[in-house]
Amino acid sequence: MNEITEKVLSMLDGVKQIGENRFKAKCPAHVDNDPSFFVTEIDNGKILMHCFSGCSKQAIVDALGITLSDLMGPLTHHRYSPRGYDQRPCHKPLKLDPPKGESYYRTVLDIAESDAYKGAQSSSKGMEIIQEAKDYFNAKKQPLKKSKNLLDYESKRQAYRKRLGF
Repeated sequence: MNEITEKVLSMLDGVKQIGENRFKAKCPAHVDNDPSFFVTEIDNGKILMHCFSGCSKQAIVDALGITLSDLMGPLTHHRYSPRGYDQRPCHKPLKLDPPKGESYYRTVLDIAESDAYKGAQSSSKGMEIIQEAKDYFNAKKQPLKKSKNLLDYESKRQAYRKRLGF
């Protein structure tokens, strides 16, 4: 058992071991007469916690006075070396922006066409992304292909306008 698990278990009341690295206790986030809180330490040192009364993870860690990241241990990644796999601290930032390439911009334009077909309006941020996609294809000198739905919509619209005499 690692030191994080020991620290968490020392803050709980009515702790009973129910298996290898599995514990049952009274939940710290609510008044608990019958233990409904379970703690499991998994192989890589991380701790899994669950309250079967429905308390949120945030309520539990707030009651314990710790953070969710305290339960995860050091963040590492595996890297191959001639001696096999070793663990080193992971300092790579998370990529929150999607990769922007042809498939991304095609998807943006397909969604925009679908919204236009349904009569939905795009937000100003959506319009910026649509313009960015158009600029991407204009820079590549690739013609924008219209989807089958948009072509159907345009032909129906033209037929309707002819019937009305426009």
